[in-house]
Amino acid sequence: MASYFEELNREIQRLGDVDLAEQMKAYIKNQADFHGVKSPARKETLKSYWTRNGIPSEPDMEREITDAWDMKHRELKYCAMEVLNRGHKEWTSQSWQLFEHMATTASWWDTVDYIAATLVHKWSMKFPNGYEKVTERWSKSEDMWLNRMAIIFQLKCKDKTRTDLLERYIVPHIGSGEFFHQKAIGWALRNHSRVDAKWVIDFTERHHLKPLSKREALRLIKTTD
Repeated sequence: MASYFEELNREIQRLGDVDLAEQMKAYIKNQADFHGVKSPARKETLKSYWTRNGIPSEPDMEREITDAWDMKHRELKYCAMEVLNRGHKEWTSQSWQLFEHMATTASWWDTVDYIAATLVHKWSMKFPNGYEKVTERWSKSEDMWLNRMAIIFQLKCKDKTRTDLLERYIVPHIGSGEFFHQKAIGWALRNHSRVDAKWVIDFTERHHLKPLSKREALRLIKTTD
């Protein structure tokens, strides 16, 4: 019997376009292969599929997501993230382990940013007493993508952002020459400037940010000469 995502893969594959697949692969710097299915068609196929089949429930969810994560084509990873998000009511305090596996085994911005800003964010809201230890671990990791997750997982927190954590997770990576560190720092600060521009300005004055990070951080802030 085929797994949940094997059946879904067949449906998505039938919609594939070889030329588009090459364009999509080039867009993420040849990090993965694609069937060549645009986001609207992929999402519509997924919606129809889970309307007919539901979504995997615990304890099958983690196994099914891991199976999808092992598949070659990127569309299945995008579907897996959306299915996992839809099943958020069944997450446990240990679901971060699956998020970490996903981020470290298909590491690029197209997966990591969704995992951080959607999955980890929602998980942190569900388990407010457990997430700090995990995100602290990610911030101190030697894995750049886990560092990025720690920096950006609060993107949707708005005025509930814990600036103590934001600062703590940014500062160790301020001097990094890695583009994905610099961009994450600027992104997180720029996003927070929407609700507290003064705090962001103060942060950039207290810390010596890389030019890219500082430019992104202050992009939305109007200054006077």
